[in-house]
Amino acid sequence: MKALPKSNQKSPLLTTQTHNNSPEFLKKIVHPDLKEWGKKLNAMWKKLGRKISTTVKDDPEKHSQIYVPNPVIVPGGRFREFYYWDSYWTIEGLLLSGMNQTVKGMLENFLMMVKDYGMVPNGGRIYYTRRSQPPYLIPMFKLYMDHHFDQDFLRDNIELLEKEFLFWHNERQVKVQDRKGMTHHVAQYRVNVSDPRPESYREDYALAQDLATEEEKQQLYVELKSGAESGWDYSTRWFVNNETNNGTMKDTNVTSIVPVDLNSLLCVNAQTLSYFYNRLGMHDKKREYDRIAEEKNITMSKIFWDQTDGVWYDYDLNAKSRRRYFYMSNLHPIWSGCYGPEGSRARTMEKLIKYLNNKGVLKYDGGMPTSLEDSGQQWDFPNAWAPLQHLAIMGLYEARNIHHAAEELSFELAEKWIRTNWKGYQELHAMFEKYNVTVVGKAGGGGEYEVQPGFGWSNGVAMRLLELFGDRLTPTEGNSAASPTLSLALGLLMGLLSLGVRSQFF
Repeated sequence: MKALPKSNQKSPLLTTQTHNNSPEFLKKIVHPDLKEWGKKLNAMWKKLGRKISTTVKDDPEKHSQIYVPNPVIVPGGRFREFYYWDSYWTIEGLLLSGMNQTVKGMLENFLMMVKDYGMVPNGGRIYYTRRSQPPYLIPMFKLYMDHHFDQDFLRDNIELLEKEFLFWHNERQVKVQDRKGMTHHVAQYRVNVSDPRPESYREDYALAQDLATEEEKQQLYVELKSGAESGWDYSTRWFVNNETNNGTMKDTNVTSIVPVDLNSLLCVNAQTLSYFYNRLGMHDKKREYDRIAEEKNITMSKIFWDQTDGVWYDYDLNAKSRRRYFYMSNLHPIWSGCYGPEGSRARTMEKLIKYLNNKGVLKYDGGMPTSLEDSGQQWDFPNAWAPLQHLAIMGLYEARNIHHAAEELSFELAEKWIRTNWKGYQELHAMFEKYNVTVVGKAGGGGEYEVQPGFGWSNGVAMRLLELFGDRLTPTEGNSAASPTLSLALGLLMGLLSLGVRSQFF
């Protein structure tokens, strides 16, 4: 395969929108060190912004980039093109920075790709157009609407939002029966392209050489591409070896697994489409998506929920059973809200918190580990990833009125994540794509490449947590977020007392 030249234009993002140096979220941060750090995070968008050159549009055969008309935010490091699911957390940060126009342009780019390809591709290269990533376009659109409701923008694009949903609902669908014989329609990551990943051709080709038949090699390529579509590339989560998660990359078998997080995401996507149709006065479509959302909510309980362990698990199609291993993807339903009937939610949350304690995943100072499998894969222990921390933290926070312990656990996890991000930034002047939960401030490792600085989704998550908990957060233990001025005053007072000065109040 002949490699296509890469386009590396770095035109500044701010040719489209003036950057806001003092966004509102900074006012919610009390601790001065964290406030200053928040300013630096806000300034990073200028470094991560790109405008695709019109030469890509005029001579597409000479470039590997996909042309989009509006500026984009790239993750950073080796990633010099935009990526699909990364953009959800990037957009969280951009909206906090007041960059609504930039966000709208990014959404327009994604919608254009849905129109052209029938879905949003994995990323901004032509070799990504035959696979996608976790479908966060509808939640991205909801974030934008929550900040700046635009009825005309919604009306103009509702059909494309539905088209993106239907790609997953139809093209990635399989059927599963529950214990009572009821059939459920579920989705999985499945890329039916049986050759190596273009961006990792050499590695995939070498990995497959020991396999006996051409059919086995082609199936491994399908599995590797499906793993890339999941965003979790790679993890023991996708290893299937004698019905366990033990194995190597050759045991990657994504197409035999029904992921809990993907189906949770499609459930909330259906709920959001119902909300959008209701805002547009399209009541027949609203009822249609109410029904779809309810079916998916029931499926979350019947297929993925494990009553004994008190958590949701991925489902193994071949073994016809749940894969009872800890992965942070198990927690996705608390973010989506798709976890069964309203009346059972308090009990569900109680069991989930007990499960997390029993598994020992809350004991690490650097956040919650992606898994408990120390495999050397980047989506495993000891790595922690910003999007997974965000989903867990926000899910617990949204459950604060359901269970009394959820809000404080949410804050504790946010505090750990902010402290490890902050310390890493102080030591290395960089934000990273992943961190090591066992050492506060240490970047993560493993996988197919070195840890990358930047970093779009890490920045967005940190900004969201600073905005939400900024009145309580501190960069290290022993600091008080609420009283830096009081601490200074007490220090001065003690100094005066040591000199024999007496106040009228003593």
